[in-house]
Amino acid sequence: GHDDQQKMAVFWGDESNTVFSSAADNIIKKWDIRTGYVTHSLKMDQLNSVEYSRANRLLVVSAGKTVSLLKPDDLGVVREYQVKEEADCADISPDYKHFAVGCKLKAKEYDIANGEEQESHKGHHGPVF
Repeated sequence: GHDDQQKMAVFWGDESNTVFSSAADNIIKKWDIRTGYVTHSLKMDQLNSVEYSRANRLLVVSAGKTVSLLKPDDLGVVREYQVKEEADCADISPDYKHFAVGCKLKAKEYDIANGEEQESHKGHHGPVF
C-alpha cells in the first residue's frame, strides 16, 4: 500500500474494479482491485483530501493552497486553482460551475471558470460536498 498512515480510499463509481487511496506519504494511488496492483500514482506535496465527483467524472484534490481536478483514468491534471488559505477539503458542483473549499472553519465557494472566490461562510467544519 502506502509507506505511511492511510488517509482515505475513494471508489471510482463508474468502474467497480478501481479504487483510489491517499496517505500521509502524499501519494495518490489508483488500484486495480482485481489484480491488487497500482496502475497509476501521483505525488502531491501537502496532500489533504481526494474526492471523486461522479457528476463530473473527476478527482478533486486539495493539497496545501492548491485545488486540482484530475482525470481518474491516468491522474492527469485537468485544471489547478490556487486559493488563499490551506484547503482541507474540496469538491465541485454537479453543474461544473463552482467548486467549494473547506478551510479554517470556513466554506468558500469559487467560480470554476476563473478561480475567483464568490462567497465565504464562517463556522464550517468538516468535508464539503
